[in-house]
Amino acid sequence: MRVLLFMEIGGQYGLGHGMRSAVLIHALKVAGAELAIAVRLGDGALPDWILPSAADFTLEGDGGQAELQAEAVARQLHPDWVVVDGYGLLGTDLIKRLRAADMLVAAFDDIGDEGGGANLVINQNRAGSDACDVSTGQLFGARYALVDPDYAMLRSRRPGKSIDRILVTFGGSDRYQLTGRTLAALAALPGEKTIDVVVGPYHEIRIFPKPGRHCLNVHQQPHGLAALLKEADLVISAAGTTCWQVCCAGAPLVAVQTVDNQREVVHNLEESRCALTFSREAFVNLLDEGKIIGALQPLQDISARCAMVAAQHQLVDGNGAMRVLAAMGI
Repeated sequence: MRVLLFMEIGGQYGLGHGMRSAVLIHALKVAGAELAIAVRLGDGALPDWILPSAADFTLEGDGGQAELQAEAVARQLHPDWVVVDGYGLLGTDLIKRLRAADMLVAAFDDIGDEGGGANLVINQNRAGSDACDVSTGQLFGARYALVDPDYAMLRSRRPGKSIDRILVTFGGSDRYQLTGRTLAALAALPGEKTIDVVVGPYHEIRIFPKPGRHCLNVHQQPHGLAALLKEADLVISAAGTTCWQVCCAGAPLVAVQTVDNQREVVHNLEESRCALTFSREAFVNLLDEGKIIGALQPLQDISARCAMVAAQHQLVDGNGAMRVLAAMGI
């Protein structure tokens, strides 16, 4: 089986597409697929660990130019499947043109259900239903979340008796600089906690003052979060790809919608009782008004934390990549 993967990653495209694609690439290789990778890079440098192999092709220029380059690559290789992961390419006529050339296309569409007209549309953020399955070409819901196997290896871990270690992560860029504000607010926590902070490659602020009496560990561009999740009693995160990783591993979660395309993630987490969820505006108000400690109070109950982790494991089991490959007949 020959598969051509198009992805947009870095800078304005974020890192989520790359992390998801890395999981798919690994699964395809394990399944023995013949793989070619074409990448459209955003601004700024990428962490050297983001992809398990180098790209075979690089797409350059604006949407129209990248579309034409992508089509040319696909026509040259004519694979059994083309996979598209990126909002820019999804917004062009690329997928329609590939299908007109009798190619099968699978597209990740995090904010819709059309996927540019692809044969298979994967939206891990949208709540699934009985009508969403392989026969309809709609692979919707967190059961299709592509999560690195390292997170599934943590599923046997259970919540501790108390919240002693907190992981704070606001994605690759933290465009609203929530990390520092969250740390400042957490200084009011009683006792002596350990707070782990993830600083992504595009964070403008990379050094933070010690939050009161608590111990602070700053992790610069770590290779995944599995090692940090293994020790975390609570995770405070932007409501992006990280939330599916947290749910797979199992850890009490506070999810903050920082951008519009995270709206469905927050809705899904809230409906499934997998996280305490907040809009960015509501979360900032809690920070500014000194009320975040009170907002976290429900998670002080060990039974509430255990129930949340059980719900997370029900929502994300770590087998999303295998389900996507099965839908592709691989």
